[in-house]
Amino acid sequence: MHTKKRNIFVSPCIYKDDAFTIEHTTSFNIPGYLILFFNKNISLDKQGIETLSRLGNVIALTTLCIKEVIKTNYVYCLSFGENLEIPHFHLFPRTDSIKQEYQFENISSSLENSISGPDLFAWIMKTKKVGIKI
Repeated sequence: MHTKKRNIFVSPCIYKDDAFTIEHTTSFNIPGYLILFFNKNISLDKQGIETLSRLGNVIALTTLCIKEVIKTNYVYCLSFGENLEIPHFHLFPRTDSIKQEYQFENISSSLENSISGPDLFAWIMKTKKVGIKI
């Protein structure tokens, strides 16, 4: 009996329209960690007024969806594009379990009730990166 091999490299695309694509990251094993791309691979200032006027709504709705699905009160949004020269936004939830793990590994932060979003993101970049496992 011959079984069909499953393609493990299926696109993690969640949403796509004429201006934006939203994908779940495959680089980090964090449910709800999404990346918002512009479909035109040009700088932010050249995206066009229609696209830029929709950007805020897309980020806000994506944030609401992450909060609803992941059940968290905090979603961080960071803008990048220097390495790829393609503007994109990382949106990721700060769940209680991520906060507790971060504070456990960073004793100085565990003394504070709140945490620094940029410090948390740097920690995620160092500790949560995953490779594709076959």
